[in-house]
Amino acid sequence: MPGTPDNGDGDDEYGHWDDETSWERAGRTAVETALESLEFDEENGRVYLTTSDDDKHGAGTEEFSNLEDLKFALVTLGEIQMCAYAPYEGGSPVFEIDADGIVENALSTTGVEEFFELHSAEPDSSNLIVTLEDLAKDSRKIEIDTNTVNEELIKWLARHPEKLYNLHHRKFEELVAELFKDMGYDVELTAQTRDGGRDVMALSNDRFGRTLTLIECKHFSRTRKVGVGVVRSLHGVVDGKRATRGIIATTSFFSRDAENFIKESNLDYRLFLSNYNNLVEWVRHYKGKR
Repeated sequence: MPGTPDNGDGDDEYGHWDDETSWERAGRTAVETALESLEFDEENGRVYLTTSDDDKHGAGTEEFSNLEDLKFALVTLGEIQMCAYAPYEGGSPVFEIDADGIVENALSTTGVEEFFELHSAEPDSSNLIVTLEDLAKDSRKIEIDTNTVNEELIKWLARHPEKLYNLHHRKFEELVAELFKDMGYDVELTAQTRDGGRDVMALSNDRFGRTLTLIECKHFSRTRKVGVGVVRSLHGVVDGKRATRGIIATTSFFSRDAENFIKESNLDYRLFLSNYNNLVEWVRHYKGKR
Protein backbone atom coordinates (compact mmCIF):
# COMPACT_ATOMS: atom_id res chain seq x y z
CA MET A 1 0.00 0.00 0.00
CA PRO A 2 1.41 3.44 -0.92
CA GLY A 3 3.08 5.21 1.97
CA THR A 4 3.84 2.09 4.02
CA PRO A 5 7.51 2.10 5.06
CA ASP A 6 9.55 -0.82 3.74
CA ASN A 7 11.08 -3.25 6.18
CA GLY A 8 14.24 -3.97 4.24
CA ASP A 9 17.78 -3.14 5.21
CA GLY A 10 17.56 0.29 3.61
CA ASP A 11 19.72 -0.49 0.58
CA ASP A 12 17.92 -0.49 -2.78
CA GLU A 13 18.35 0.58 -6.39
CA TYR A 14 17.82 4.24 -5.51
CA GLY A 15 20.81 4.37 -3.17
CA HIS A 16 21.63 3.87 0.51
CA TRP A 17 18.99 4.88 3.02
CA ASP A 18 20.50 3.64 6.29
CA ASP A 19 20.16 7.06 7.95
CA GLU A 20 16.51 7.59 6.99
CA THR A 21 13.90 8.22 9.62
CA SER A 22 10.65 6.25 9.48
CA TRP A 23 8.72 9.31 8.20
CA GLU A 24 11.29 10.05 5.51
CA ARG A 25 11.07 6.43 4.40
CA ALA A 26 7.27 6.70 4.33
CA GLY A 27 7.44 9.77 2.12
CA ARG A 28 10.02 8.25 -0.22
CA THR A 29 8.07 5.00 -0.52
CA ALA A 30 4.87 6.89 -1.41
CA VAL A 31 6.63 8.95 -4.09
CA GLU A 32 8.46 5.98 -5.60
CA THR A 33 5.29 3.87 -5.60
CA ALA A 34 3.40 6.59 -7.42
CA LEU A 35 6.20 6.93 -9.98
CA GLU A 36 5.96 3.22 -10.75
CA SER A 37 2.59 4.05 -12.36
CA LEU A 38 4.09 6.80 -14.56
CA GLU A 39 2.88 6.64 -18.16
CA PHE A 40 4.13 8.83 -21.01
CA ASP A 41 1.89 10.22 -23.76
CA GLU A 42 4.39 10.99 -26.51
CA GLU A 43 1.79 12.34 -28.91
CA ASN A 44 0.36 14.98 -26.56
CA GLY A 45 3.43 15.64 -24.37
CA ARG A 46 1.72 14.60 -21.14
CA VAL A 47 2.33 12.10 -18.37
CA TYR A 48 -0.16 10.21 -16.22
CA LEU A 49 0.34 9.25 -12.60
CA THR A 50 -1.69 7.29 -10.06
CA THR A 51 -1.39 9.23 -6.80
CA SER A 52 -4.10 7.65 -4.64
CA ASP A 53 -4.98 4.04 -3.94
CA ASP A 54 -6.80 3.41 -0.67
CA ASP A 55 -10.15 2.07 0.53
CA LYS A 56 -11.61 5.55 0.95
CA HIS A 57 -10.60 7.24 -2.27
CA GLY A 58 -9.71 4.40 -4.61
CA ALA A 59 -7.14 4.74 -7.38
CA GLY A 60 -6.89 8.21 -8.89
CA THR A 61 -4.98 9.01 -12.08
CA GLU A 62 -3.88 12.56 -12.77
CA GLU A 63 -2.67 14.14 -16.00
CA PHE A 64 0.31 16.51 -16.07
CA SER A 65 1.47 18.72 -18.93
CA ASN A 66 4.51 20.25 -17.18
CA LEU A 67 7.19 19.29 -14.70
CA GLU A 68 6.35 21.82 -11.98
CA ASP A 69 2.78 20.57 -11.55
CA LEU A 70 4.01 16.98 -11.41
CA LYS A 71 6.60 17.88 -8.77
CA PHE A 72 4.01 19.74 -6.72
CA ALA A 73 1.69 16.70 -6.70
CA LEU A 74 4.53 14.39 -5.67
CA VAL A 75 5.78 16.73 -2.95
CA THR A 76 2.26 16.96 -1.55
CA LEU A 77 1.90 13.18 -1.63
CA GLY A 78 5.26 12.66 0.09
CA GLU A 79 4.63 15.25 2.79
CA ILE A 80 1.21 13.81 3.61
CA GLN A 81 2.84 10.45 4.26
CA MET A 82 5.69 12.02 6.21
CA CYS A 83 3.16 13.80 8.45
CA ALA A 84 1.42 10.48 9.11
CA TYR A 85 4.60 8.90 10.51
CA ALA A 86 6.45 11.86 12.07
CA PRO A 87 6.44 12.35 15.86
CA TYR A 88 4.29 15.22 17.12
CA GLU A 89 4.53 17.57 20.06
CA GLY A 90 1.89 20.16 20.87
CA GLY A 91 -0.02 19.36 17.69
CA SER A 92 2.92 20.00 15.33
CA PRO A 93 5.59 17.68 13.90
CA VAL A 94 8.78 17.69 15.95
CA PHE A 95 10.88 17.70 12.77
CA GLU A 96 10.55 19.67 9.56
CA ILE A 97 8.38 18.06 6.89
CA ASP A 98 9.91 18.72 3.48
CA ALA A 99 9.69 16.24 0.58
CA ASP A 100 11.41 18.38 -2.09
CA GLY A 101 14.67 16.45 -1.91
CA ILE A 102 12.90 13.10 -1.98
CA VAL A 103 10.99 14.06 -5.12
CA GLU A 104 14.05 15.49 -6.89
CA ASN A 105 15.99 12.29 -6.23
CA ALA A 106 13.14 10.00 -7.29
CA LEU A 107 12.47 11.90 -10.52
CA SER A 108 16.14 11.81 -11.54
CA THR A 109 15.82 8.16 -12.63
CA THR A 110 12.55 8.44 -14.56
CA GLY A 111 13.50 10.51 -17.61
CA VAL A 112 10.45 12.72 -17.06
CA GLU A 113 12.48 15.96 -17.01
CA GLU A 114 13.98 15.13 -20.39
CA PHE A 115 10.50 14.19 -21.65
CA PHE A 116 9.05 17.60 -20.80
CA GLU A 117 12.14 19.39 -22.15
CA LEU A 118 11.75 17.52 -25.45
CA HIS A 119 8.07 18.36 -25.77
CA SER A 120 8.53 22.01 -24.89
CA ALA A 121 11.77 22.65 -26.76
CA GLU A 122 11.97 25.88 -28.72
CA PRO A 123 13.75 26.19 -32.06
CA ASP A 124 17.42 27.16 -31.74
CA SER A 125 17.78 30.13 -34.05
CA SER A 126 19.09 33.67 -33.92
CA ASN A 127 15.86 34.83 -35.57
CA LEU A 128 12.57 33.65 -34.09
CA ILE A 129 8.93 34.01 -34.99
CA VAL A 130 7.78 35.19 -31.58
CA THR A 131 4.16 34.86 -30.50
CA LEU A 132 2.91 36.68 -27.40
CA GLU A 133 -0.56 35.26 -28.07
CA ASP A 134 -0.65 33.16 -24.92
CA LEU A 135 0.49 36.07 -22.77
CA ALA A 136 -0.90 39.14 -24.45
CA LYS A 137 -3.95 37.44 -26.00
CA ASP A 138 -2.94 39.09 -29.24
CA SER A 139 -2.85 37.04 -32.44
CA ARG A 140 -0.25 39.24 -34.15
CA LYS A 141 3.11 37.59 -34.87
CA ILE A 142 6.32 39.51 -35.38
CA GLU A 143 9.78 38.41 -36.48
CA ILE A 144 12.51 39.90 -34.28
CA ASP A 145 15.91 38.86 -33.02
CA THR A 146 16.51 37.29 -29.62
CA ASN A 147 17.71 40.48 -27.90
CA THR A 148 14.60 42.36 -28.98
CA VAL A 149 12.45 39.46 -27.78
CA ASN A 150 14.00 39.78 -24.34
CA GLU A 151 13.53 43.52 -24.19
CA GLU A 152 9.99 43.53 -25.56
CA LEU A 153 8.90 40.63 -23.39
CA ILE A 154 10.34 42.13 -20.21
CA LYS A 155 8.77 45.51 -20.85
CA TRP A 156 5.45 43.79 -21.49
CA LEU A 157 5.80 41.76 -18.27
CA ALA A 158 6.43 45.00 -16.38
CA ARG A 159 2.90 46.01 -17.37
CA HIS A 160 1.44 42.53 -16.81
CA PRO A 161 3.53 40.92 -14.03
CA GLU A 162 0.88 38.27 -13.34
CA LYS A 163 1.86 36.70 -16.68
CA LEU A 164 5.20 35.62 -15.20
CA TYR A 165 3.37 32.41 -14.31
CA ASN A 166 2.70 31.71 -17.99
CA LEU A 167 6.39 31.48 -18.87
CA HIS A 168 8.03 28.14 -19.54
CA HIS A 169 10.53 27.40 -16.74
CA ARG A 170 13.50 27.66 -19.15
CA LYS A 171 12.25 31.03 -20.41
CA PHE A 172 12.02 32.12 -16.79
CA GLU A 173 15.69 31.26 -16.29
CA GLU A 174 16.55 33.24 -19.42
CA LEU A 175 14.52 36.15 -18.07
CA VAL A 176 16.46 36.17 -14.79
CA ALA A 177 19.76 35.98 -16.66
CA GLU A 178 18.75 38.95 -18.82
CA LEU A 179 17.72 40.97 -15.77
CA PHE A 180 21.14 40.45 -14.17
CA LYS A 181 22.86 41.29 -17.44
CA ASP A 182 20.86 44.52 -17.46
CA MET A 183 22.15 45.24 -13.93
CA GLY A 184 25.72 45.16 -15.26
CA TYR A 185 26.75 41.56 -14.58
CA ASP A 186 28.47 39.19 -16.97
CA VAL A 187 26.08 36.23 -16.93
CA GLU A 188 26.27 32.58 -17.86
CA LEU A 189 23.11 30.51 -18.16
CA THR A 190 23.79 26.87 -17.32
CA ALA A 191 22.73 23.99 -19.53
CA GLN A 192 19.26 22.50 -19.14
CA THR A 193 20.40 19.73 -16.81
CA ARG A 194 20.36 18.98 -13.10
CA ASP A 195 22.98 21.60 -12.38
CA GLY A 196 23.58 21.22 -8.66
CA GLY A 197 21.97 24.34 -7.28
CA ARG A 198 22.41 27.21 -9.71
CA ASP A 199 20.84 28.15 -13.02
CA VAL A 200 22.63 31.46 -13.60
CA MET A 201 26.17 32.54 -12.72
CA ALA A 202 26.63 36.33 -12.53
CA LEU A 203 30.11 37.89 -12.41
CA SER A 204 31.02 41.50 -11.70
CA ASN A 205 34.26 43.45 -11.45
CA ASP A 206 34.96 46.68 -9.65
CA ARG A 207 37.90 48.42 -7.95
CA PHE A 208 37.54 46.08 -4.97
CA GLY A 209 37.77 42.85 -6.97
CA ARG A 210 35.56 40.21 -8.55
CA THR A 211 32.29 38.85 -7.22
CA LEU A 212 30.45 35.66 -8.16
CA THR A 213 26.72 35.35 -7.59
CA LEU A 214 24.99 31.98 -8.05
CA ILE A 215 21.29 32.23 -8.83
CA GLU A 216 18.80 29.39 -8.59
CA CYS A 217 15.47 29.91 -10.35
CA LYS A 218 12.23 28.40 -9.07
CA HIS A 219 9.28 28.91 -11.40
CA PHE A 220 6.58 27.85 -8.94
CA SER A 221 2.84 28.49 -8.79
CA ARG A 222 1.51 31.19 -6.46
CA THR A 223 0.58 28.67 -3.77
CA ARG A 224 3.69 26.48 -3.78
CA LYS A 225 6.25 27.98 -1.42
CA VAL A 226 9.98 27.38 -1.72
CA GLY A 227 11.04 25.21 1.21
CA VAL A 228 14.09 25.30 3.42
CA GLY A 229 15.60 22.31 1.63
CA VAL A 230 16.18 24.43 -1.48
CA VAL A 231 17.83 27.16 0.61
CA ARG A 232 20.11 24.70 2.39
CA SER A 233 21.09 23.16 -0.94
CA LEU A 234 22.07 26.50 -2.46
CA HIS A 235 24.00 27.41 0.68
CA GLY A 236 26.06 24.25 0.20
CA VAL A 237 26.75 25.09 -3.43
CA VAL A 238 27.73 28.69 -2.60
CA ASP A 239 30.21 27.41 0.00
CA GLY A 240 31.51 24.68 -2.30
CA LYS A 241 32.09 27.08 -5.19
CA ARG A 242 33.51 29.77 -2.85
CA ALA A 243 30.98 32.17 -4.38
CA THR A 244 30.33 35.64 -3.02
CA ARG A 245 26.60 35.12 -2.57
CA GLY A 246 23.64 33.04 -3.62
CA ILE A 247 20.18 34.12 -4.72
CA ILE A 248 16.97 32.13 -5.10
CA ALA A 249 14.62 33.88 -7.54
CA THR A 250 11.06 32.59 -7.54
CA THR A 251 7.63 33.48 -8.88
CA SER A 252 6.28 32.32 -5.52
CA PHE A 253 7.23 32.97 -1.89
CA PHE A 254 9.30 31.26 0.80
CA SER A 255 8.23 29.10 3.70
CA ARG A 256 8.72 30.37 7.24
CA ASP A 257 11.35 27.67 7.79
CA ALA A 258 13.29 28.92 4.76
CA GLU A 259 13.27 32.51 6.02
CA ASN A 260 14.16 31.44 9.57
CA PHE A 261 17.10 29.42 8.26
CA ILE A 262 18.64 32.61 6.83
CA LYS A 263 18.18 34.50 10.11
CA GLU A 264 19.25 31.73 12.48
CA SER A 265 22.34 30.90 10.40
CA ASN A 266 23.38 34.57 10.03
CA LEU A 267 23.36 34.28 6.25
CA ASP A 268 21.86 37.69 5.45
CA TYR A 269 25.01 38.66 3.54
CA ARG A 270 25.47 35.31 1.78
CA LEU A 271 21.98 34.33 0.65
CA PHE A 272 19.13 36.46 -0.67
CA LEU A 273 15.58 35.16 -1.07
CA SER A 274 13.92 36.96 -3.98
CA ASN A 275 10.16 36.34 -4.00
CA TYR A 276 7.50 37.34 -6.53
CA ASN A 277 7.38 40.94 -5.29
CA ASN A 278 11.15 41.35 -5.60
CA LEU A 279 11.05 39.82 -9.07
CA VAL A 280 8.38 42.25 -10.22
CA GLU A 281 10.57 45.14 -9.03
CA TRP A 282 13.51 43.79 -11.03
CA VAL A 283 11.33 43.59 -14.13
CA ARG A 284 9.99 47.12 -13.67
CA HIS A 285 13.51 48.54 -13.27
CA TYR A 286 14.73 46.86 -16.45
CA LYS A 287 16.38 49.46 -18.69
CA GLY A 288 17.02 47.52 -21.88
CA LYS A 289 19.04 49.02 -24.68
CA ARG A 290 20.59 52.35 -23.77
